[in-house]
Amino acid sequence: MILIILFILYNKSMKEVSLTKEILDLYKQARKVILNPSEERSIQGKCHYLKNDVILCLPNPYGDIRYPYSKDGLTLWAYASGNISINESNFFVVPLTDEGKEPYLNFYAGLKNKKDKYDIYSLTGNADTEYGDELSTYVIYTKSHCYYIRVIDKKLLSAVKLTITDDKRILFTTSLINLSKKTQEVLSSMFFNPLLTHNSNESEETRWFRKVEPKNGNALFTNVEDISREIHLYNYAYLNVKGNEDTRQIVNRRMDYVGNKNKSISLSKGLRDGKLIGNEEITTFTDMAIYGDIAKKELQPGECLTMNYQVRIAFSKEEIEKISSEPYDFLSNQNLFKNNIKSRQNKLSIEFGKLDSKYNLNNELFNNFLRSVIDQVDYSSTTKNSSLMLLGIRDIYQMMEVSLLWDKESVRRRILESLTTIDPSGRAPRQYSSLVKGRESLMDNRAFIDQGNWIISTVYKYLAFTNDCKILKEKCGYCKLIGRNKGQLTNEEDTVYDHLLRIINYLLSNIDENTGCLKALYGDWNDAVDGLGQTDDKSKDFGNGVSVMASCHLYRNLIEMHEINKALSKEDDYVDRANKLEEGILKHAILVKNGHHRIVHGWGENKKFYVGSYHDVDGENRTSVTSNAAFVMSGLLKNHPEYREMIYDAYKALDSKYGLLTFDKYFDKEKAAQVGRIVNLPKGTAENSAVYIHGAMFFVRALLMMNETELAFDQILKLIPITHEKITTSPFVMPNSYGYNKELNIDGESMSDWYTGSSNTLLKAIIFDMFGINPSIGDNLTINPVSKFPSDFASIALIVKNKKITLNHYNNNNERVIYINGKVVNSNSINLSQYKGKIKIDVYN
Repeated sequence: MILIILFILYNKSMKEVSLTKEILDLYKQARKVILNPSEERSIQGKCHYLKNDVILCLPNPYGDIRYPYSKDGLTLWAYASGNISINESNFFVVPLTDEGKEPYLNFYAGLKNKKDKYDIYSLTGNADTEYGDELSTYVIYTKSHCYYIRVIDKKLLSAVKLTITDDKRILFTTSLINLSKKTQEVLSSMFFNPLLTHNSNESEETRWFRKVEPKNGNALFTNVEDISREIHLYNYAYLNVKGNEDTRQIVNRRMDYVGNKNKSISLSKGLRDGKLIGNEEITTFTDMAIYGDIAKKELQPGECLTMNYQVRIAFSKEEIEKISSEPYDFLSNQNLFKNNIKSRQNKLSIEFGKLDSKYNLNNELFNNFLRSVIDQVDYSSTTKNSSLMLLGIRDIYQMMEVSLLWDKESVRRRILESLTTIDPSGRAPRQYSSLVKGRESLMDNRAFIDQGNWIISTVYKYLAFTNDCKILKEKCGYCKLIGRNKGQLTNEEDTVYDHLLRIINYLLSNIDENTGCLKALYGDWNDAVDGLGQTDDKSKDFGNGVSVMASCHLYRNLIEMHEINKALSKEDDYVDRANKLEEGILKHAILVKNGHHRIVHGWGENKKFYVGSYHDVDGENRTSVTSNAAFVMSGLLKNHPEYREMIYDAYKALDSKYGLLTFDKYFDKEKAAQVGRIVNLPKGTAENSAVYIHGAMFFVRALLMMNETELAFDQILKLIPITHEKITTSPFVMPNSYGYNKELNIDGESMSDWYTGSSNTLLKAIIFDMFGINPSIGDNLTINPVSKFPSDFASIALIVKNKKITLNHYNNNNERVIYINGKVVNSNSINLSQYKGKIKIDVYN
């Protein structure tokens, strides 16, 4: 049948043929891989890698799968469930449709039946009528766009194609191809109910202030947000529509599309009749302003009904008037789908050869997965929101510490932009939204002490990989942090270097004078352990409770700041301060019992209680994953190798079915309320004694730094989703956690794929710790791979100080020998200024 269709299409327009052939080719690939899955391409039967890193997904009934298409922070999330959401920071064009709720954006097909009515099918599968319940949905994620493909009653091949372009146009194309040998009367329909507010939810006022105006078959949406008496935000969306339909009917009231204000779209009488009850008209206040259409066409065998939709967003009347006056050529629209792809693979490539048979993992599947994780980090380092609305400081800086390897320019811009969120005191917010001069912006100002830690480490890593010390002289402003959730740009500005000074001074000002360690304040990376900084003194915001993880990180920051100053020929006392901090950590954070040592997670005010000690606040003997990892990652274990056994003891205590736990014992709300809101998390979930993957990956990095490759790779295999029988999130990227609690029937479920955290830490573990690639500021590069890899061969190619470097590692069970461009070298410290062009490094172990 497919060959017949292609023959029929031969004499049609090349644009139409090209689009139809693309759909048919993807459908053939999907069917082939589902019928004949292979171990190097298939994940759990729900996801498969096709050619060129294209990913095929079948909807997961136990969770959801998603993929982002993004430009400058405007992100379209395409879900395998068929849901679609679109937002930029805290501005939502289309909010998330969750767990069976009516979609804000959807597409339908109608196939005329013998009763002269239409059987209605959802094109993405998210809001099926009774006719579509049993249809398979093939969701295909390419780097540039997504397809939802379905076969309807063996008569129609349907497809929705969507993306966001480089100039931030939101594109949708729907296609209905007649697979039968008979003429088919079909309809295609779009329902578009945009939110257009700086909020993720509707309110009773949504319909009052949103308006739609018909514009020659297109639609202009307007919404206003009253921020204050003086500030009113006007938000616009313009929808262009063009297709090859015979007829098209448009309505702009939700009731006219559904037929009953209180019923759902899937029960629309108008869709089943093939005729909507209303007309195209201005709508506001009395009903929900939407765009809904029915396009009809009589399709000959092999013929296609194609509808093209373009949405553009604006925030001023002048801009939307310009957009609405521009001509719209829907045929050239198809080229825009392919123009927004950004190549990353030529800047960072990681390949593992055949893995040891004991790991029972196909190396090609692992390599495919790592490329997906690179894409995950690439998106997360350029996004404008970490979870739902706001962008986390620690989230974005951890991401940039990896993405700077292939996107130095974007990271440079993001550093300058994000440093403007710093309060003049040197304190960073926890999360922020886009800042606008003269207007308060939404922030999360809770004083999590570690935010500045990550800024310093990432800027240092940026300087080490790029030698771009000019960035330290760049000017940027400050943001006054107001209360708990507001911020406003100030008129003050100075250099990036001065920002770093204020950040390190803020951290140093919070050293507890009694123990010499860093106070926790509101909390640290372990967000839910937010009780350590509480105080009984009502005149103070925080007590002198300590975060050991942040204390260890500050030790590293002081060394990093010293290296930055050394490159600038500036003197400082940071090494002395680091030594003093080290003394405090060794004296107060490491406990001993029966000859065994334990590094604690932290303690409350005046050491009234411990977390992660031999006797915690609830009487439990408890081990923490992050404090042990931070002790190694900071370099303190290198200074004190006598504590290696302490790390091994922690590993044995924390290991579990799905990897290393945050804590080996959970916190019960009746016994450990002082620890913080962690007690409200069910046992075995998130941070409360579950595998919070980001934290477990910190420990993996620590193991690799200790040259414990086998232990580390055992954990990696547990933590990556492609080894799991069941996964409730996107299995081609890193999730944030795995829960386990038999009493609550929790066994491997994940909270979210999160698109932060664990992805960048996995890549750091492989690049910085396994391959051992660590440059310093200046011309030196240290190459110190672990002594044995999990594969017979491994290779990485990346950019260091504008030089293309390829490192190949071979396991040959001999003493280490390093070749650079074919010549043996006697040191693992390389002066890059001595080499021109590409550098090839071969390491034999």
